[in-house]
Amino acid sequence: MKMRLGWAFCAVCLLGPAASAWAQATSVKFKVPVRLSDLSPKIERVQVRCSVSSTAPGGTASVPQELAVTGGQVAATATVVLSFAALEDPAGKTATYNCALTGFDKTKGAWRSFREDHPEAAFRLSPTPAPITGSFAWVEPTATAPANVTTTSPGGNP
Repeated sequence: MKMRLGWAFCAVCLLGPAASAWAQATSVKFKVPVRLSDLSPKIERVQVRCSVSSTAPGGTASVPQELAVTGGQVAATATVVLSFAALEDPAGKTATYNCALTGFDKTKGAWRSFREDHPEAAFRLSPTPAPITGSFAWVEPTATAPANVTTTSPGGNP
């Protein structure tokens, strides 16, 4: 089955905590546009799974965002918010992010990766989609969120 994939990592926003202390909750917000077409009827949902790992103690978070498949297509933007209960003095330390795409196989009841050599034709995608990865440095929290940081996907689309 021919499948077209188009997804780009739009922006990473560091949202400052409600109070100015790092011991408070801190969030990172990802917006990931997903454009899939010609999906097999056996794929009923698509999942964008992003994770952030920080060199600051207490800094790892991962939460998936699910998007429904309608008429063999997904045309939506996943908004993934990862919250950290408490980061211990992260200012200036590095955090890395990684986002990947999977599909839910309703006949097997399992999440499966899309890849070029997948044994199931419904999950075969050429070339294998590369994960979206990158890093950023934590900044001191402010009363308002800093401007968006724009990155480029492996395919070169903003």
